[in-house]
Order: sequence, then C-alpha cells, then structure tokens
Amino acid sequence: MTAENPYGAPDQPPSPPAAAPAPYYPAPSAPPQAPPPAYVAPQAYPAYAYPAPTAPAKPSNPLAVTSMICALAAPAFWLLSTFLFWVPILGVIILVFAPVGAILGVILGHVSLRQIARRDEGGRGFALTGVIVGWISVGLALLGILVIGLIAGSIFAFIGAGV
Repeated sequence: MTAENPYGAPDQPPSPPAAAPAPYYPAPSAPPQAPPPAYVAPQAYPAYAYPAPTAPAKPSNPLAVTSMICALAAPAFWLLSTFLFWVPILGVIILVFAPVGAILGVILGHVSLRQIARRDEGGRGFALTGVIVGWISVGLALLGILVIGLIAGSIFAFIGAGV
C-alpha cells in the first residue's frame, strides 16, 4: 500500500541547486611592491631645556575688580528683591540699593580704566565688565522707573476720572 501525499505535491526528490558562476578576477596590472623597510629606532629626545623666562603678570587694578563686583551685584539685588518683596522692609531696601551698585560700577570702572592706562596695570577686562554691566543696569533701572511711573499715572488718571 502506498501512502499518498495529502497536499497534492508529487513525491519527487528535490533537484540540486544550480552552481554559481565563477567570480571574475582581473589580472594584476602592476608587479607587487617591495616590503616595507625594517623597523627604525626612534631618535633620542633632545636634552631638557628650561622655558624662556617671561615677565611676571601685571597686577590687576583693585578698582577694576570692585567695579565688576558692584556692577554684577545690581542685577543680583534686583532678582533677590523679587523673591524677598513679601518681606516689606528688606525687599524695598534691596530694591533701592540695586541701582546704587550699578552706578558705583560705572564710576569705578571709568576711574579704573584711566588708572590702568596711566599705570600700565592689568584688569582692563574687569573694568570693562563693570562699565558695560553697570550702564546696562542703569538703563534697565531708568526703564523700570519710567514703566512704573506710566502705570501709576494711568491708575491715578483712571481713579481721578471717576470711571
């Protein structure tokens, strides 16, 4: 009795796969190169030499550093006053003294720039930072005073009009 395939495929053995064609290798166009040269030991390091002497760094002008600190303290005081405004006295005191730090930064920065030019000292970057940040802080303070004045004026005009 023969067993029939229930799937309907004939019972033939599978045919072997076709052979792949042989790869094509071109003939070498140049003769092989010579082997690399033998290992060469590195040359000896030069004798240790001391570096050339340099001039000592110029000391920074103390007013320049003070100018930078005062000018950078003004924005920090304004931020601190926004967080401490719920403490009535402390917030107002810090808010009032913030522009003072900016003005001191500008004045001390200009004085220190003049001293640095005359005395050939270091710290010009500190002085410039104090002057630039100080003037920006003074400008922002004046802008804030103007905005608060406009708001207060419009509120008083609104109240005075009886609307």
